[in-house]
Amino acid sequence: MKKPNLISLKEIEKLKIREIENYYSNHYNPGLTKIFRILGFDKVRIVKAEGMYYIDEHRNRILDCWGGYGSLNVGHNHPRILEVIKEFQKDKRVEINMAFYSDYAAALAKNLSEITPGDLNYSVLCNSGAEAVEGALKIAEKYQGKERNKFIYFDNSFHGKTRAALSVTSHKFIKKDFKCLDGCFEIPYGDVNRLENFFKSRKADIGAVIVEPIQGNGGIVVAPDGFLKSVREICTKYNALMIVDEVASGFGRTGRMFAFEYENIIPDIITVAKSLGGGKVPVAAYICSEKVFRKAYGGSDDTALFSTTFGGMGGTCAVAVETLHIIYDEGLIERAADIGEYFIVRLKDLKDKYPDIIKDVRGRGLMIGVEFQDISGIITPGLRPLVKGFDKKLKGAFAGLVVSELLSKYKILAALTSENRNVIRILPPLIITREQADYVTDSLNRIFSKGLAGLIKNKIIGFL
Repeated sequence: MKKPNLISLKEIEKLKIREIENYYSNHYNPGLTKIFRILGFDKVRIVKAEGMYYIDEHRNRILDCWGGYGSLNVGHNHPRILEVIKEFQKDKRVEINMAFYSDYAAALAKNLSEITPGDLNYSVLCNSGAEAVEGALKIAEKYQGKERNKFIYFDNSFHGKTRAALSVTSHKFIKKDFKCLDGCFEIPYGDVNRLENFFKSRKADIGAVIVEPIQGNGGIVVAPDGFLKSVREICTKYNALMIVDEVASGFGRTGRMFAFEYENIIPDIITVAKSLGGGKVPVAAYICSEKVFRKAYGGSDDTALFSTTFGGMGGTCAVAVETLHIIYDEGLIERAADIGEYFIVRLKDLKDKYPDIIKDVRGRGLMIGVEFQDISGIITPGLRPLVKGFDKKLKGAFAGLVVSELLSKYKILAALTSENRNVIRILPPLIITREQADYVTDSLNRIFSKGLAGLIKNKIIGFL
């Protein structure tokens, strides 16, 4: 058979940025291409990354405060992670092993049991946060039985884009075109009374409650003090399982290994992913109490109900094992707490200085959100034609302007949020220094010092 016109690895290295953009537009993600153009990301071609920095083809160093949406807790291309990958491949060790014991899957599962409190002793290994959420919902239903297969989730939540995960996600714009699962009920985040009253009003058909300790995609919304503890008590009272989604907040990001530990509770199931793979491999898990796992999947006939082909691959588990060691060896949990507190204080100083621009600064550790004032009401009629097509309601326009300005002028990468578009997320690797945090806040200060109206006018015209 004649080989088609495939791009080789060597040819990839020689691609020009407009060729890459063309492939995105015609073969990969045309909508994302438009967003990149608006934000100015289409002018940057990344060729490598190291530690806190992306490096582009012109050798510019871009400070990473996006952090792969929280996937890069140990930084880019950590030398210990690279060494693990090199050594693993050198000896032709087993990647896919479903017929025999897997040394690396066994070790990773044991290590996950060591870093989690209580009897969270069993892990099911998979590939992504959404898959972990799917698995958590599934094991909850298996444990509770088909009579208790309903779920409670919270408004402003995000748990993934696969079918069941989407069904317990509140974001309307990503679920409006899809038929979600029946029996998934939304409760206001932080409203303990509504949660308990809902349990009281239902027959005993609620099997589990799923909650984020910090709502990441919802705009870095931290659970009110005592809320998680109350959810735990209500779940126990009504014999429902508590699932805590730590996909974004886990592995030290908030200044604790897991964010739920701030309230000294023990969930029945937690979901983890993102930074477990050290920024190099896709690996995730849902970690269950022994009680839940043994009842749901403890029999020999149950093993086929939750296995996946690539869940527990040797190389990914080896990287995850080393990632956990790095987090402890380098004191990254304590570092996230210390630098995060310092960072938030400096950002709150900016809020006090520019109250007409910054509405709120919030977060925990190095999971930080900066919410801007809604500028849709202050755009003058003369400027409205300029923003047509950029943001129909103008909500979130200013956050986009700030992200664009940070990248183009100061070589800093920050993340937007999709549910609250007035928020930028700051999720740097946990290796960030105070000096780098200062550079971010000083750069924001320079941006805001231009004045709100001047920045909006100049930047929007620049987009066009």
